[in-house]
Amino acid sequence: MISAILNTEVLSRAHALFASARKHTVQGLSRLLPSTLQRTHLAHLVDLDLFVACANHLRGEFNAPQLQSLSMRSDAAQLSECPVPVTFLVSIFNNSPLLNEIHIRRCVNTTTIAELKPRDDHNRRALSIIEVACHNEDLVSVLNNYFNVKESSNVTIELYSIAHIQSALSQSVDLVGVQRKAASSFEIRYGNEIVLREGEHVREQFFALRISFPKRFTVMFRMGERHMKWTWKAFVDNFPCDQIRHLTTTNRTDDSSASIRVHPHDLLAALSGLRSLTISDRQHIQFLSAVPLIAPITNLTVNLPHGTNLGDLVPIWHWLRDRATSPISMTLTLSGNFNGLFIYRDYHYMEAPIIAALNMYAHVVDERTANKDARRSRVDT
Repeated sequence: MISAILNTEVLSRAHALFASARKHTVQGLSRLLPSTLQRTHLAHLVDLDLFVACANHLRGEFNAPQLQSLSMRSDAAQLSECPVPVTFLVSIFNNSPLLNEIHIRRCVNTTTIAELKPRDDHNRRALSIIEVACHNEDLVSVLNNYFNVKESSNVTIELYSIAHIQSALSQSVDLVGVQRKAASSFEIRYGNEIVLREGEHVREQFFALRISFPKRFTVMFRMGERHMKWTWKAFVDNFPCDQIRHLTTTNRTDDSSASIRVHPHDLLAALSGLRSLTISDRQHIQFLSAVPLIAPITNLTVNLPHGTNLGDLVPIWHWLRDRATSPISMTLTLSGNFNGLFIYRDYHYMEAPIIAALNMYAHVVDERTANKDARRSRVDT
């Protein structure tokens, strides 16, 4: 079956190719497809979505003149292990004038960037989507040489292991033509990702700072367990944090202790212009005390996966009291799902006094609900 799919005559007539799952490597398709694509003139290919294993380094050029959507990803833990040389990627840019979407994740090796020839054509076009996640900022400069990144409709740039925060900001924001002071919101995001390290797939913890600019332009700086090369203090020293109006903190890991290793207190202390704050993890409630008292916050949202409990609401009450807020000036929104109708009712009963106390300092909007599946299973039994 695979040999039939990889027949060069068949591939040359393909309009779309999808081999994006890591498991396909075991089955042989993703292992053999990259080398086959390199020697095939893909005259009709419009959409390519490909997972490239670290062992399958691409070479030469890629010829698909009708290509409009490009998606390539890998699971390389380090830059040197990425299987797609930047020269190969540039060949796609040169040979695919209709390219309109780029999705690249953890696969481009920019260590050979010095081999790139100067570009004669300076006519850069805007794309509809640019989504790039790479180990350092070098790939951003390549993209900026070929495309009008700033004017593209939807741009997300994520950098995994930047060495210097000032250089990363310069390449991903300044040289693109975006003003740092135009940023409107931050998200401190904790998560994990499976990568291939020394021949084994491992789960690595990280946190990232997501910076949102107007016109759907987003930049993310990541710091992982093995790549702690920048600090919150260094970022604050190089970014106008007092212009930020909205902050969200999230934790997408299964490890409840992982997210708290590096406290963002330096960043929080610099958010003097903050107007709204969303907390989506129980551990992050303690971050409230680091927000400046002068910050004109009017909205606090506490959106915990399993709803809030008394232990969560007490520090929130102290924080509101210390800020001397009122129901006119502050809105507190509580959201999340309780695991079952009876637990939901019990919480409401026990929380009544603290909810009443919170109403002295904020307009409380309670959007918490009982988990429907848990409610059904409890009633059925």
